[in-house]
Amino acid sequence: MLTMCRMRYTLEHGGIVSKKEAAVWGKERLGVEWAPLIELALGWRAGEPFDELPRVLELLRETTALSGAVETTQATRS
Repeated sequence: MLTMCRMRYTLEHGGIVSKKEAAVWGKERLGVEWAPLIELALGWRAGEPFDELPRVLELLRETTALSGAVETTQATRS
């Protein structure tokens, strides 16, 4: 979740921030649909269960699709 927030931030802003900074941004920018899961990810610790794989994969798919759209747009501009 936090890595996807970082990727989305980078795709939108062209810069890199910490996972925590990206999560704070993601809770605001990605909206109420993702905010609870981002908050859960922020509190997660190694060794604890994180039973949200379907939702994580959903955000991964969205991010992958967005990255492809950004790549296509940038190629078109070149």
